[in-house]
Amino acid sequence: LSFKATDGSILSYVDVRRFGTWRSMTTPEWPADRGPDPLKEHAIFRRAVVTAVTANPKKFDGLPICQVLHDQSLFNGIGNYLRAEILFRSGVPPFASAKDVLASLCEVVEATDPVDLLTLCRDVPSEVIGLKINKYQGGRQNTHQDAASTGASGSMAPAGDEEHSAWTNWLRVYGQEDASWAVDKEGRRIWFRGPPGKLCRKFAQKVHLQGRRQFAGALVAKKRPATALEKKPAMLFGKNQRQKILKR
Repeated sequence: LSFKATDGSILSYVDVRRFGTWRSMTTPEWPADRGPDPLKEHAIFRRAVVTAVTANPKKFDGLPICQVLHDQSLFNGIGNYLRAEILFRSGVPPFASAKDVLASLCEVVEATDPVDLLTLCRDVPSEVIGLKINKYQGGRQNTHQDAASTGASGSMAPAGDEEHSAWTNWLRVYGQEDASWAVDKEGRRIWFRGPPGKLCRKFAQKVHLQGRRQFAGALVAKKRPATALEKKPAMLFGKNQRQKILKR
């Protein structure tokens, strides 16, 4: 389902797994449970996130950053594969403390500043839009029979299965065979490389580290078996002598 705007932009509703819902709004503003658009309202988006963390740091201290990235009141439009790619590119473990990650970010950045997590919340989705895949551009996905060099909506990306390949080739960590993954408390799988982060044991239901399947609880270091105590001779004292005996 697609909506075409007068400026030429297209809003496409693609919900293969049927997770989505519709809401009819009477005003063009975002509803209260949605934050600013990280792409088109990036400056407002940055300010909203930094302000939220500054106002209530304790709220973010006990939450993993992968969970906070799904909070649509702050990270509007950031879904499962986007959060994985954003965290990977920023070098942040998915189960790191959200406060530790976000508290150091600036409300205003210059063009010469290093790319941070909030900037990637704009740049990574922009790259996906730049792929011009048919289903995101309002056109139907072509089959092998009618595949052409451009999609039905003028997409320059290959059509059909080749479009899917273009997207999977763009991915760096999400769904990659050499990546680790964990199932968070929402039941969603987060893909990553490197350590999962200090809050993994508390917030992950299941963890798969580079080919090894294990539950989050198994990440706790196993207690070392108690070392057998060496039995030493006991000392008995008599009136005129001392004897050594072995305990048996």
